[in-house]
Amino acid sequence: MPKVKWICLTGLLFVLLPIRAALADEGLEKDLKTGINSFFQLDTSRTEIEFRSLRLAAASGEYDRIELTRLTRSEPRGLLSLKVTLYKDGRSIKSGQISIRVLHYDNVLVSTDRINRHAPIEQGMYEIERREVTSLSNKPVTTPEQLSGCWAKRHISKGKILTMAMIEQIPMIITGQNIEIVYRSAGFDVSAQGLAMQSGYTGDRIKVKNLQSRKIITATIHDGKTVLVASR
Repeated sequence: MPKVKWICLTGLLFVLLPIRAALADEGLEKDLKTGINSFFQLDTSRTEIEFRSLRLAAASGEYDRIELTRLTRSEPRGLLSLKVTLYKDGRSIKSGQISIRVLHYDNVLVSTDRINRHAPIEQGMYEIERREVTSLSNKPVTTPEQLSGCWAKRHISKGKILTMAMIEQIPMIITGQNIEIVYRSAGFDVSAQGLAMQSGYTGDRIKVKNLQSRKIITATIHDGKTVLVASR
């Protein structure tokens, strides 16, 4: 790989890429890809560069160095524009602006069928695939371990990349669940059968119904079966 020299000038970043004679016949596009990968330090096993606009032509041997100017400081993801200047024997011979698209790929979990809202996500509901994730606005799920104890936050259609925004930990207590209400006072506890009116996690305060008195009260989730009501 050609050696890359970095300099900073007037707030814009440049990369100077000498082109070795051995690479001279491999084409401007390949040389540009080499420079862009070095410039942004891209992982070439997980990214691809696609030229959207390349209005700059040069035959092998016409240039011996490429200068890339970063026009914006945006993340190297999706559409980007760069200024390209070609040099020969230290003299600028051509320049122009190019448009590229940096595509990102990852091994992600993809739904194999429709997953209903609040359905626990288990093995068999997904498979691991290499997919383009450039346009994903949320972090994708990349390992089955990330799904441990989770259910679908909303309906997920077949063939969708699972993201962290689509899943959540299954609540400790779920709406409609039969529970034990423990009224805790100094020195003793009194319990009654109840019904959860809300879902929640350990430590959350939720509405519950005392099935004996029929009153709806607020209690604190203690575990998966019990809520506590402290005496005043």
